[in-house]
Amino acid sequence: MEPSLGYVTARKLLKERFGEPYVIANAHIEQITKGPPLKASDREGLLNLADKLKDCELTLQSIGYLEDLNTTDNLKQITERFPTHLKARWLDIARVIRNGGGKPNIGQMSQFITEKAMAANDPVFGDIMDNKDSTKNEKPRQKFRPECLERILASRPRFGDLQG
Repeated sequence: MEPSLGYVTARKLLKERFGEPYVIANAHIEQITKGPPLKASDREGLLNLADKLKDCELTLQSIGYLEDLNTTDNLKQITERFPTHLKARWLDIARVIRNGGGKPNIGQMSQFITEKAMAANDPVFGDIMDNKDSTKNEKPRQKFRPECLERILASRPRFGDLQG
């Protein structure tokens, strides 16, 4: 099947099954704006969000509804789902974009999250931020007991005892 014919057929099927492009756009937007914030250790969730952002961007672009996604409210809702450390980094990037006279958009956000997700899921270094192994070899800390300190101090010579 010729690619352009496949696209036309796919659009026709989508319209028949799901209705107007507005309904499709709304469903995609809701999929990425709704949901709990990701934890810093949720590398798989971050990769999943990156994939959904790109999918949503491409789908809405193809049906002519990309500007519905690029509203400030939608971008803020998506940002609120980022892990805390990535929210701060995205805010810096968004500020640079605005200071340059631009407006942050889903393409820039998608690229940012994709880069961070790829780094977090690096096959060699991806789990370096997971603290699961850092405490494995540490001994549990003992509670301070005053009687131990008294015994240690009692067994040491006093200053006056050292003078001969």
